[in-house]
Amino acid sequence: MAWPTIVLASFFFVIILYLTTCAGYFIFHKYFIFFPSRKLSVTPSDFQLQYEEFFFQTIDKVRLQGWYIKGKISEERKGVTFVFFPGNKGSISDFLEPMSYLANVGFHVFLFGYRGFGKSGKKRPTEKGVYGDSEAACEYLLKEKNISVKNMIFFGQSLGCAMAAFMAGRFQPRALILEGGFGSLPEVAAQAVKWLPLRLLTTSRFETRNFLLKVNCPVLIIHSHEDKAIPLSHADNLFNAVTGKKRKAIISGPHAKGLQHDPEKYLKEIEQFLGTIT
Repeated sequence: MAWPTIVLASFFFVIILYLTTCAGYFIFHKYFIFFPSRKLSVTPSDFQLQYEEFFFQTIDKVRLQGWYIKGKISEERKGVTFVFFPGNKGSISDFLEPMSYLANVGFHVFLFGYRGFGKSGKKRPTEKGVYGDSEAACEYLLKEKNISVKNMIFFGQSLGCAMAAFMAGRFQPRALILEGGFGSLPEVAAQAVKWLPLRLLTTSRFETRNFLLKVNCPVLIIHSHEDKAIPLSHADNLFNAVTGKKRKAIISGPHAKGLQHDPEKYLKEIEQFLGTIT
């Protein structure tokens, strides 16, 4: 085979491989966003916390699991409930350690599992699905537990920041706290792989920054300067999107693990933030 023919064949092979990779990512990336676990390794009682387990349904009839953890008696907290929106993997038991710190200083904590996680329905989680799950969780607290939205603090971590911000725009809680969040999933994908047009190919959006434009309650952005998964620049991006009262806290430790890494500093940041809005 002549040299020009080999070069031309190699060129077309590379082009076909590139286009196939783009098509494969476009079709299948949505299946690699969530990594749910059905395993519940611990319950709140393992942390000496009082709690209630309950189940509720989404608008598309998916049964979801929830834990309502009662905070230690504290007149100062006045019944404030943290509504936690977890990230993309594990089960609600994986978040009990950090949530126990909040409960031990007097906050009530509401933990729930998206579809496919823990004891929640086995339907595959999708972006639209987890938004619906989050809305059902908030509606359950409002209608069944009779908790005022002004006594709720929405708290999202990592991918859960998108759900927390989206719900905050709809319900306008007392405050919104986001840790380890990012502007949008296409931005994260494009930063990770620069040789593919992932901003265009990523159809699962999780646009936390855009959701924040509709949030009127005070917002605390927390991010670790040691975060290797989501660069610190995303915290600045989110902070700049907030049009109302806001605060940014730079902490240390792994991605979305601030409470486990340094609970004393983390809780101090929360206290200082809440002190400015109450």
